[in-house]
Amino acid sequence: AHAVLWPSWEAGRLGGELQRAIAAHGRYACLGLDALLGTASTTETERARRAAGMASNNVEASLQRLLLEPARGNAARLEAALAIDAALRRIAGRVATLQLGRVPAEHRAAWSAWRDWIATATGLLARGETTLPPRPLPPDGGDALLRIARQIELAAGALARL
Repeated sequence: AHAVLWPSWEAGRLGGELQRAIAAHGRYACLGLDALLGTASTTETERARRAAGMASNNVEASLQRLLLEPARGNAARLEAALAIDAALRRIAGRVATLQLGRVPAEHRAAWSAWRDWIATATGLLARGETTLPPRPLPPDGGDALLRIARQIELAAGALARL
């Protein structure tokens, strides 16, 4: 009776879940880079990692509920949301891998610039904006940063289709 009298469709909530997940993953990426640079604690980074994981779980639960609804919405919107979720998971995996390494002292400024770019880009996406600032030049050994940037840009493109 509740669903008939007061329907609350998941399609209306999915966007908010995605924005919260983008913000959580952006925070984790920034804290992960801060930890790599020696300016954030492991405990703080671990909390951010858990929050990012929970946010992704919430997106996936929202997607599951959306798939169970009689009117699922449009397929392009669903595909875009799935692409964003996958990109966020890949970002988190890359950040976790980065934390096993170290940054040479001569490259700290370049890595800090990337940290700032990631913070700005994910902040824009979390607000629903899809135009990202230009990336900084990649530092030596910055392949992981380029992969993170590509995932952020993929999420921006998918968000534009929502």
